[in-house]
Amino acid sequence: MASLSNEFGITTTPSKVTQFLEHIMKRNLELIAQGKPEERIVPCIWGASGIAKTSMVKQFEKRGITLKDKLVYPKVVHIALAQLEEAGDITTGLPITSVDAQGRPITAYAPPEWWPTLEMTENGARPVILLFDDFNRADPRILKAIMQILQDYRSNVHVLPDNCHIMLTGNPPTGDDGSEYMVNEIDKAILTRMVHITMTFDKIDWSIWAQSEGVDDRVISFVLTYPELVSGLGSHRTNPRSIVQLAKLIQGTSTDKENHELINMLASSCLDDGVVQTFLKFTLGDLQKLVSPEEILSDWKKAEKRLDALKKRATEGSDSKVRTDLIGIITDRMYVYLMQDGLVLEEKHYAAFLSFIKRTDIIPRDLMYALLRRLRRDCKTPSQNRLITELITHGGADVAKMIMEIV
Repeated sequence: MASLSNEFGITTTPSKVTQFLEHIMKRNLELIAQGKPEERIVPCIWGASGIAKTSMVKQFEKRGITLKDKLVYPKVVHIALAQLEEAGDITTGLPITSVDAQGRPITAYAPPEWWPTLEMTENGARPVILLFDDFNRADPRILKAIMQILQDYRSNVHVLPDNCHIMLTGNPPTGDDGSEYMVNEIDKAILTRMVHITMTFDKIDWSIWAQSEGVDDRVISFVLTYPELVSGLGSHRTNPRSIVQLAKLIQGTSTDKENHELINMLASSCLDDGVVQTFLKFTLGDLQKLVSPEEILSDWKKAEKRLDALKKRATEGSDSKVRTDLIGIITDRMYVYLMQDGLVLEEKHYAAFLSFIKRTDIIPRDLMYALLRRLRRDCKTPSQNRLITELITHGGADVAKMIMEIV
């Protein structure tokens, strides 16, 4: 659910921000077709540090976008404005002196090396996203220099090609957790040259991105279990960016008890102490009980035995909530796994998923409904759509009814 933000548009999830950006790119193409390229719209994505604002924009290069009924893969030109020191790096570029036919000196200006060109857009066929990252950390002189670019898609002497789309990211002066960022105050003259939206952390959207990037499954499961610990709220060093650093550090390293000291050292290098201790307990405890989506889809008989054992422990154990808590994580992981763009399912996978869904003695109705609702809403690829068809056809009357009721 989106919420209102005083200055920077609504606050919403990464998937909704992506939808917002795609709409703007499509609208910009309409303006270009109408002969109004200078009226292209510039969006700015605000949000706390480390929640993957930049990565979300860069994802367009991999996931593509459908423009004019054709799937295209934009090129993203990433510019960290805070690293530019001279306004001339944007407005003019390097001077080049030559002579004309009469021997008179002529000075022209070469555009900056990163300046998008017509060739970069493949003569207009490929979109280019010019991403001005962390723009409100830039020197005030740089901010003044980009004002004309934001308004007219040109500098003093250089013009951005058609099918070039400008996007910006920024940190608000004060984060959701009360922390303050070292940013410059942005006046109305600059703010009104852009449209604004604020991105917040969402465990499902982040996990889908993490799955596509090959982030360690143990870390994805941890984020799904304890999203409040990794959202960045109330922490000093823990946020989604630092949790990805942890995933890189432990890749290929066992989190078994014999490696406890090493994992503690690695986790402590990038996370707050309380989060480290929770992660260690999780990897030695609940993580061992989780059944992965790969195991459910590829080896259902083995997965079913583990699920039955989990059910038995929940029935006989002292903690009656363990089954519901862990099944919730398992269904979240299943959804994240099925949402991979390049995933191709085989017949045995469809059969295994149907068997999983039919275990109503294990999956509470509310968790099953939530999983089916997400799948019905978000399935796009042939394999994903086939999954819905199989559920309606062979999932039983109860499952079919739930799916048909979902809009």
